Formats: sequence, structure tokens, C-alpha cells
Amino acid sequence: MVAVPSSPEDPVMKRRILFIDEDQERNGSTVSMELMLRAFAAAGWETFVLTWKHEEWTRERLRASATVIDGRWGFLTTLTLSTHFMYTDRLMSRAGVKSAIKDVVKFLGGILLLRRMIRHVRPDLVYANEYSVIQSALAARLSRVPAVTHVRSQMVNERFWLRRWALRHIVRMSADAVVAITLTDARQFVPDPGPASGVHVIGEFIEDHSRRPGGGTPGAADLSGQGDGPMVLCLSGIRDVTGSKEFLEAAGRVLAQHPRVRFVLAGNDRVGGNTSAPAYREACRGLIADLARSGRFEYVGEVADTAGYIASAAVMIAPLMESHFSRPIVEAWRAGKPVVAFHGPHMDDLIRDGVDGLLVERGNTVALGDAILRVIADPDLAGCLGDAGRVKATASFDAERNLTSVIDLCASLVRCT
Repeated sequence: MVAVPSSPEDPVMKRRILFIDEDQERNGSTVSMELMLRAFAAAGWETFVLTWKHEEWTRERLRASATVIDGRWGFLTTLTLSTHFMYTDRLMSRAGVKSAIKDVVKFLGGILLLRRMIRHVRPDLVYANEYSVIQSALAARLSRVPAVTHVRSQMVNERFWLRRWALRHIVRMSADAVVAITLTDARQFVPDPGPASGVHVIGEFIEDHSRRPGGGTPGAADLSGQGDGPMVLCLSGIRDVTGSKEFLEAAGRVLAQHPRVRFVLAGNDRVGGNTSAPAYREACRGLIADLARSGRFEYVGEVADTAGYIASAAVMIAPLMESHFSRPIVEAWRAGKPVVAFHGPHMDDLIRDGVDGLLVERGNTVALGDAILRVIADPDLAGCLGDAGRVKATASFDAERNLTSVIDLCASLVRCT
């Protein structure tokens, strides 16, 4: 275990916050946590993060603002304590039973392990960076330390209703405050979110890179000259939960009608936790091989900085993410790019069809292809969608304003203890 420095004897001690990282990779929630760590540190907090990330590039930005504690020790933490219940197989299947047993072990064992971590770090507040690590909020409650649970996904999509009911009530019981990034997420817990209910709607943190000296994103590649024709970008990777196959099928339809379009798919190929995942991966790989032969498609895999790709895109295709907020949408809006997405709980809450994006029927690859062609063929439409998106991103997802709201909320909880 990483040694944690003792609190100074100075009567004016820094407030300590312990973040529990919910993912082994660097994804959207990680980027948000990186921004929170930086903001809390700038506000004078002493920051710690317990993480299961093992690749150094996924940790380096965490280290810049926090003491990183390696969670990869012991049996339970090797499995990670993050439990995305909605990705598991049917409960009554063999795989579903095995998954449920593992979830119970991780859940109950995690409470004990995290209580030990809380005693070790002695934080003033524990921050669960997603509901999937709510063991940390329960452990904080047992340790009489205030806790905040951040919710960026639709727990109501959980496949087994009793587990869904239990999760919802555990989150409310264990957390002193719930931060939801959309109204849809917040209404999973209460009909009327607000300070009185303990459920707060605070938009995601999307940096405006144009505010940096010199503008733009440092190190972002300019891809505009790397091929002719408009570029259509999707950051879904190869994952069953993000609709990668639908994007690939739509790309094939578009290229049959408009061979000058270029398609770029970026992101990892972690396909999820169900038994159909390997078959899904192979199906996507086959489609990628077919598209690559056209010379108009490229799968670039995981990229550390997507800003250059977004800046060069003519159209952004939002990952399906039926139960999660899609950060790439707001990043595209920041760059003034038109967005096309499938209908879904978060998308319908986030995008006004025909105003700041286009929405198509979920899984309808013909409609997705038609929407791509419509935006490419109509520069005025593309410009209007991009301009409206930029306005919404500034109004609802300003990083500085939303981070200040989170810090103020946490400070109020610490003062109340």
C-alpha cells in the first residue's frame, strides 16, 4: 500500500478528499476526475485517488494533482470494485449467476476494504466517481465521513428490477449528496432534484481550450490535410454498448453513395461483460477490414488526445451509450461540429433534434447514413447545428462554473460535520 502522509500539526489543516476511481482505463469519467482533482487542489484541498488503472499513461494526469494510491493489491482489488450491473448477463443464466456471485463478493468485501482505506487516508470527504463504486459511500457512512456519489449513467436500465431498486436506495442512503450530470440521471432518485432533496444537477466538465493562451489544445494533431473529402468521426471504439457495429454499417452505406467521404473510428476494443462480446468484436473487425479496402476508412484505436480529430471532422457520430452520458457530444459542440446520434434516454435529454443535432431511430443504420449525407450535403445545416451546439456547451457544460459548484457543495458537507 502507498504510504499516505500524516496530517500536519498546524491548526489550519488542509481538507482532504479521497476519490474512488471507477475504471481501469482512461475514459470520460476519468477525464472529469482529472479536472476535479486539479480544481480541488487549486482550491487548497489535499487530494487522493484510489485507482485500479495499471498503464502509466492512464495515471499520469492523476498524479499531476493528487496522491495516487494503487488499488491493485489483494484478491478483491485485483478484480476491481467497480460493478456495472447493467452490463452483466441474464441473472438466471450460468454466466449471470457467476457474475452475480462475483458482484456480491466485490460489493461486501469492498466495503470492508474501503473502510480500511478511509482509516488510512483519514479524508474529510469521500467522492465516489460513479455509482458503480457506491461501496465507498457505504464505507464512508460507516466511518462517519461525508460522501458524494457522482452519477453519469442510467441505473434504471439495470436488467434485474430488484437489484435496480436496491441500487437506487443504497445510493440515496449512503451518500450525503448525489451529483447527477443530467436531469434524466437525477430523476432516477427523486422527481424534483435540488438542494432540498440532496440530488444536485451539475453538468459535466468540458474544458474550453480556446481560453488557453494561444488557443487550441496543446499537442492536438491537425488532420485536415491528411486526405481529401469530409471526415466523419466516431469515438465509440469497438464496444457493444456504444453501437460500433451500427456506425460501421452506416459507413458502408454512405461510401456506396458518396465515395469521397472519409470515416475514422477511434477508441478501445473492450467490448463489455456479456457472453456475446467476442462475437460482436469479430463482426466489427470483419466490417472494418471490408471498409479499409476502400481506402476511405481508418480505425486508429485508442488515442490520448482526441481534440485534433474532432477539430478536423465534418460530422461527429455520437456513441450509442444507451445508459451513459456521451462526453464526445459536448466536445464536438465546443468545436462547433454538427452531431448525429441515436435516440436514447441521455440523447433525447441532451439533443434537440434539428436544433443542435440530428437524432435517428436507434439501430437504424439506413437513417444514420441518410443523416450523415444530409449534413455533408448542406453546409448551412451543418453550420446551424454546430453554432447551436456551441451555445449549449457554453451554457450548460462550462468546466470552471460546474467545478466551482461541486467544490462548494463538498465544502458545505465538510463544514456540517
